[in-house]
Amino acid sequence: MTYPRKANPRLEQRLREMDRINSAQTLIERFPQLKSLNVVLGYFDEQRMSHAGELRYRANVQHAKCVLTFSCPNTSCTGGGFDLSEVLVAAVAKKSKTAQGELRCQGTRTTANKFESPCKHLLHYKLSLAYSPSKGKGARAAKAAPKAKVEAGKSAAA
Repeated sequence: MTYPRKANPRLEQRLREMDRINSAQTLIERFPQLKSLNVVLGYFDEQRMSHAGELRYRANVQHAKCVLTFSCPNTSCTGGGFDLSEVLVAAVAKKSKTAQGELRCQGTRTTANKFESPCKHLLHYKLSLAYSPSKGKGARAAKAAPKAKVEAGKSAAA
């Protein structure tokens, strides 16, 4: 005889997020010009009084997915977390080398007396991005410059 599992909203949310991540494109598929992505995260409680931890993440752009989400460190939080996917899209669209800011967790937590209240944990983030050299006008001009020097040297020798 099997017993039904107790509902766990936090686990159910994380499973939905995993499905979303697994079905997403890789970073290199979505952003072919992106060469590297480094992320530094700092977690704080809602009053910014205590530092709840730090995370450093260096993405393998060949295999990492373009959905960039991180769980809330508050174990009693449900429906929360931090999604930096839109921040990443905006930074790549502008070809920014860095993007930084903060996000508040939008989840809810259950207090000791069984009341639900907003989680409000804070995430400070910094994304560092590097891009492959573009093959536009700048690259052509750089290749043309050495030829001009060689031709100038030939005419001076003649």
